[in-house]
Amino acid sequence: MKLRNSVLVLAATLGTSALLANPVAAQEVENIGNQGQFVIGAERITGLFFDKTHLENPDTDAESDTSTTRIGLLGSDGGDSPSGTPRLGFDYLVTDGLSVGGALWLTTESTETEISGGDSTDDGSLTTFYINPRVGYAYAIDDTFAIWPRAGVAFATASGDTGDGEVDISANSLQLTLEGNVVISPMEHFAIIGGPFLDLGLSGSRELDAGSATETQEIDMKFTTFGIAAGIAGYF
Repeated sequence: MKLRNSVLVLAATLGTSALLANPVAAQEVENIGNQGQFVIGAERITGLFFDKTHLENPDTDAESDTSTTRIGLLGSDGGDSPSGTPRLGFDYLVTDGLSVGGALWLTTESTETEISGGDSTDDGSLTTFYINPRVGYAYAIDDTFAIWPRAGVAFATASGDTGDGEVDISANSLQLTLEGNVVISPMEHFAIIGGPFLDLGLSGSRELDAGSATETQEIDMKFTTFGIAAGIAGYF
């Protein structure tokens, strides 16, 4: 009888120790980071952005750098750099922790000026598309807090004209993107996601075409932006 009781006590002790050592095995944490989750979010809707635009004329070797500081509260105009524009994000948890996904946005704008007498002038249009495929690792500390670093590449392309078809504009940029996100989930299926980021400019160019080879101007262009930004997301 004493031997049987000792065996039962030992089994109970080992079971309790296993649960304490691996609490996730006892109960899955209800936060971002579980296999099979979809995460859909509105990203970079608030933040502090430090932009650096590097321009270089390959014909003359002339270079210039422009620095801009922007604060966006519930939205930003984006500036020259594509990094500060709010975007839609999609991510899928392939395994516990490992995520694959991306972010994208599309803007189109056109300007027209009306003159007295009923006349109007076309002042130009511009369409910009941005896509940022990425991978990440989400680690849930508990039901409320998690960390979610992500890395990827971002490609942006723009095309338009200056009005009345006089000059065509085209541009593109490529960036390496790094994010150190913190996740705060005050309620199930909803989270605030934000943290420091770096979008490092790798390459890019801008071309102005006035209709002839002698009037075409191409400039090398790189956008680098860093700062801190936040957004909201739902996970299911």
